[in-house]
Amino acid sequence: MLFHLSQHHLPEYTIVRNNSKKRARTQAGTLPLSHERSIHLTNVICEFIIRDLEPISFVESSKTLKKLLKEIEPSYVIPTRNYFRDNVMKKKCVEVGTELRRDTRSGMDCNFIGDHNADNIRERIHDTLIRWSVLACVVCVVTDNTNVMVKVGRDLKLGWVGCFSHLLQTVVKTGSDVPDIKVQLTNVEKTASHIRRSYKAKDDLQHAQNQLGLTPRDLVQDVETRWNSGFYMIQRFVEEEQPLLLCFINPDFLRRFKDTRIVTGIDFCTLKLLLKILEPLEEMTRDISSATTSTMSLILVFLTVVLNSLEPDLTRIDDMRIAMNSQLNKWFKESFLNKFYLLSTILDARFKHFTFVQPSSFQANGVAAKTLVDWNSNGALVLAEKFLHNEYLIMSTPAPGTTRASSPLPSPPPTSLLSRIVTKQHSVISNEYTSYLSEPEIRDNECALVWWRKNQSRCPTIAKIARKFLCIPATSTPAERVFSLSGFITNERRSRLSPDCANDIIFLNRNSHFRE
Repeated sequence: MLFHLSQHHLPEYTIVRNNSKKRARTQAGTLPLSHERSIHLTNVICEFIIRDLEPISFVESSKTLKKLLKEIEPSYVIPTRNYFRDNVMKKKCVEVGTELRRDTRSGMDCNFIGDHNADNIRERIHDTLIRWSVLACVVCVVTDNTNVMVKVGRDLKLGWVGCFSHLLQTVVKTGSDVPDIKVQLTNVEKTASHIRRSYKAKDDLQHAQNQLGLTPRDLVQDVETRWNSGFYMIQRFVEEEQPLLLCFINPDFLRRFKDTRIVTGIDFCTLKLLLKILEPLEEMTRDISSATTSTMSLILVFLTVVLNSLEPDLTRIDDMRIAMNSQLNKWFKESFLNKFYLLSTILDARFKHFTFVQPSSFQANGVAAKTLVDWNSNGALVLAEKFLHNEYLIMSTPAPGTTRASSPLPSPPPTSLLSRIVTKQHSVISNEYTSYLSEPEIRDNECALVWWRKNQSRCPTIAKIARKFLCIPATSTPAERVFSLSGFITNERRSRLSPDCANDIIFLNRNSHFRE
């Protein structure tokens, strides 16, 4: 009957179909918000809003969403935006906050809005730590290296480390400001900018690429606020060398330049030498800025790689190498005395013996070898073992009123004061400590935290120390990502968004994985 209506009496079939849907919906009734199915669908919608950064008004304004949910669950009524804002999101914030407090490896990203002076920022960070009840758990504060933030980090007296990537980019900027290098980079930047802006110049480049049988690709432009963008600009420019050379001998292409010396002054040989210096620095910046792996243990290793790559080789960019070496010496002279760098390195099973600073790894009597001697790298291993020894003693000492799970083997009581001191020290430093340091370095390129998760049963105390120090990020990149995220949220589509609601959205977006 229904088939006959659908084929020959479409208007009547539509009426019957709609009535049957209404009847089914009426029979099913309306699910209350407290129903298990309603709670599940509401949480799914909230997760969709948080992860995709949709406006909360989406639940009221989107006809597509309403249509979709009618098909999925006809008896479900989507709550209002106020319900999502005041109930669902607040509850999720509490749940996620509870999970974060339980996780001892958690990091906290703080972005300050207001008068940016050291006292205000320090007080805001201090109040935030107290509000979250984590002040006593803080191991280290990581900030950028502006004068204000350096003062904030030191005044907090909680342990401070400057952003490694920021310092690395400062070194690159110093090298790029060497006159001869700056001229080359300026010429490349102006050429790339001209080709990207002018559709005729872009057509000339694409024609040259097609003529050579290459895939047409645009040039990349340097963005001052984006790390490594200068490297990507030079890399693409060198990759498109042949098409660009064809453009540079094209009279029509040159006629559009106000000053043809911009093109004629470009030296591709110099650009290729620049890439040899900048390529390892770009890879380091990417690796050290990771938010999912241990990065603090990579700093000293990467510093030795940078020093090796800046060894003068009598080429035209030696002035750049000298300038970068000078800047490295300014920022990292005391790196091999830094407690956090040393502890993170010795707790990483790949680098715990500091073989990366052995003299055989460097050119004899070279600049890198002399610089490392000046930086006290020879005594780094001994100092790192001392720091680890102290942390091990702290971790091994039971808290007042508690006892150890396993009692040491009985031994005859020492007779003298000196004997008691030596015996106590020896009993604390167990085979766990000595066996870890005596084992060879591993050769697997595996995150240190992942390695410790697999080996914590062998060295449980050192595993706790590793979890304490290896979770420190080497850069302030995570906080910068949160700042960028806030720019996506506080836009013209959300002119009525309150600061508290914006904070909740950002907080859940960055931490909702704790509930998975």
